[in-house]
Amino acid sequence: MQTFDDRSWHGRIYVLSYTMFNAIPQIAPDRGTYWCTVVGTTVYCLVAGAIFLTLNVATLPFGILTKPVWQPKARFLLLHFPGGIPIPPIAGAIWLAYVTYHIWTARGPLFAVGPWLFVAGLGFFFLGVAMLYNRLRGV
Repeated sequence: MQTFDDRSWHGRIYVLSYTMFNAIPQIAPDRGTYWCTVVGTTVYCLVAGAIFLTLNVATLPFGILTKPVWQPKARFLLLHFPGGIPIPPIAGAIWLAYVTYHIWTARGPLFAVGPWLFVAGLGFFFLGVAMLYNRLRGV
């Protein structure tokens, strides 16, 4: 058993591994436990950082911010405009309009507006068929 220097880079990672989970670090760990903890925490932080970056790249265009997983109580935050108006509904509508415009220019109006009309039309059609079927059955 030996004590560790918490001013070195690996000592700070060792202390971080315990403080991330609200635990008290061991004062004198054996060498294997110490280095396994340092390597494990390093891998955990690298994977968590990659997940954090990926999530933020995917959610920020829709007005949602992810907090880092290594902070306590990590969660998703909805961003708001200066009047308290939430960004996600407006950003979603803007992205849908943008995509529809580009599909219109690339493939034409049937491909751009067709899915909107076909989904709604088929939804109402199948709802009507289900209602007619139930009425004929006497339910």
